[in-house]
Amino acid sequence: MSERSTHAKQKSHAKLATAIAAQRVRMGVNVGIANRPGSPVFIRRESAVPVFLSFFGVIAATFIGGPLLGVMALALAGLAWVLLIHPRLRDRVYERAVAYATGGVAEFETMWKAGAISLQHADGSAEIRGPDGDWVAFGEALDG
Repeated sequence: MSERSTHAKQKSHAKLATAIAAQRVRMGVNVGIANRPGSPVFIRRESAVPVFLSFFGVIAATFIGGPLLGVMALALAGLAWVLLIHPRLRDRVYERAVAYATGGVAEFETMWKAGAISLQHADGSAEIRGPDGDWVAFGEALDG
């Protein structure tokens, strides 16, 4: 993408933020990229605490009840991760990423350059992905 003026970026960002709020544009979030150390929306304890609690719970169950109880605890921890923890974590990261990216041009560009977000019209046409897509042109092409 060629360098654009600060004014063009601000205007395009404002259009994008309005369109996202009005659900005319969908912002996709790559949760794997957004939820890693160094990302502005990453919260370490949110990812680490459930893993450590599960790990120590399995060890404690194995120590107290033997291998059978340990395997049962491991299965329960895996099921809890898939059904409860991961969906909530994914939703929280998505909400934080959208709020962060719509907060300002610099924030949007940080997420875009990392490849953590993508943009798509609500009807499913014209999807672009960061960092290679031209988000400024996408925003400029939006109606009022």
